[in-house]
Amino acid sequence: MLIAEPTKRGTGILLYGHRDDLESLYETTHHLAGLIYDYDPEPKGQHEILMCLAYDLRKAYMGMRETKEILEDGPFNTSKEIFYGVAIVWTDILIYANALRQAASRIPTSKRDQANIYSLEYTVEQALFEYDAKGAQIIKGLVGGGILTDDERSFISLQKVQMEFILSKPGLTRFRKIPDLIKQYYSPYSPDRKVFMKHLESLAKKHDCSVHDLRLPDYPEPEW
Repeated sequence: MLIAEPTKRGTGILLYGHRDDLESLYETTHHLAGLIYDYDPEPKGQHEILMCLAYDLRKAYMGMRETKEILEDGPFNTSKEIFYGVAIVWTDILIYANALRQAASRIPTSKRDQANIYSLEYTVEQALFEYDAKGAQIIKGLVGGGILTDDERSFISLQKVQMEFILSKPGLTRFRKIPDLIKQYYSPYSPDRKVFMKHLESLAKKHDCSVHDLRLPDYPEPEW
């Protein structure tokens, strides 16, 4: 079972689950990330995105991030269950969900894999509405769709979107602008994306590497 709640300052989602459920989602994520190059040599960025999600999930089910006691009603008594979790920025979890769904669309998956992906999508959508129902109506279309991650530059686009998001003033306005922010750096028709990519290409040439190898400078940790 996965559950989620918005963080206090609306920066992201606290994703919780039983250890077995988080580990199962981790195995699905890691499985898809590991097979990407066998089916298509291009989506290096998508591989990096999935590996970041896998890292967060592994840290969570190992108890190295968040924990929460939840009362669960059984047929005869109520018991306390320990749920393990991790905080993830809103924009990241939306991009993660898209990378999972898109990888699963071209790589063979089991029913368990599909169940894990649907469970994550459902949980993220519920958390969106818990934080802001009006904003969620605008954003819900990005849960598992609408963000193309199958190219080598999608991971650095994730970094740019995350940076712009966490450096913006917390609140409902920031939350409701998520679709515009993601479009700004993921749409191939966006002028801002074109300028950003041109800048990255210049940096890559300067450092004699590919755009995929670049990383953005350090920026403040999210205020959750």
